Amino acid sequence: MIKLFRTIRQAMIKESKVSKYLQYAIGEIVLVVIGILIALQINTWNQNRINNSLEKGYYERFLNDVYFDEEIVTQQMEVTKIRILGANNMLGILQKKSVDLDTLSKEIRKCIATANFNFKPTQITYEDIKSSGNLYLLRDLGLKNKIDRHYSDLSGIMTTINTNSAKLADRVLLKEDLIGTGFANIVLSQNGINPAIVDKEKLKSLIHLSEKNRMLLMNDAILYLGISSRNLQHFEKIINEINMIKSLLEAKCKSKKQ
Repeated sequence: MIKLFRTIRQAMIKESKVSKYLQYAIGEIVLVVIGILIALQINTWNQNRINNSLEKGYYERFLNDVYFDEEIVTQQMEVTKIRILGANNMLGILQKKSVDLDTLSKEIRKCIATANFNFKPTQITYEDIKSSGNLYLLRDLGLKNKIDRHYSDLSGIMTTINTNSAKLADRVLLKEDLIGTGFANIVLSQNGINPAIVDKEKLKSLIHLSEKNRMLLMNDAILYLGISSRNLQHFEKIINEINMIKSLLEAKCKSKKQ
C-alpha cells in the first residue's frame, strides 16, 4: 500500500500536476490520521476491557476476603459466648458454700479457652491493590472509600480485641499459687500427667479454697466476664461492618456480571 502511494505521488510530480498532488497529499495525511485515531481507539477499548476485568477481579477478591473474615468472626463470637457462660457459671459455683473443684475447673477452662487468640482480618487483596498501585482501577469512588474505611475501622477494633485478650491470658499466666487457687486442678486434668510418676489424687487432696482464694477466683471470673462481654460487643460491631461492605460488594459483583 505504501509503495502504491509512493508510485502515484512520484508520477504526479513528474507530470507537474501540483494541485492534484496537493489534494492527494492532504488525502493521504487524512487517511494516516484516521488510521492513527482508529488504532488509538482500539487500544483504548482493549485497555478498558483489561481494566474492567481487573476491577471485577478485585471486587470478587475483596468479597472472598470478607466472607473469610465473617466466618472467623462468627466462630470467635461463639467461643466468646462460651467464655461468658463459663464466667457466669464460675461465679455461681464460687457463691455456693461447698465448691466442687472438678466442676469449677471445667468452667475455668471455658473462661480461658483460646485466650491467646489474635484476631487478624484478611487484608491480602487490600494490601495487594495498594502496593501494586492499582487503586485507580476501582472507579466507584464511593465504594473505594468505604472499603478503605472498613479496613481502617477493622484495624482499630482488632487492636482493642487483641489487647483485651492479652489481659485475659496474662491473668492466667500470672497465677503463682496454682494449688491454693485451684488452678492446679486444671493442670491435673490434662493428659500430660504421668500416673506412674505422679500421684494425681494426692496432689488433688492438697487443693483447697480458702476464703481469700475464693475471692481471688471470683475477681478472676468478673474479669473474664467483663473482657469477654466487651469483646463480644466488638465482634458484633465487626459483623455489622462486614454485612455493610459485603452487601455493597455483592451488588457490585452482580452488576459486573450483567
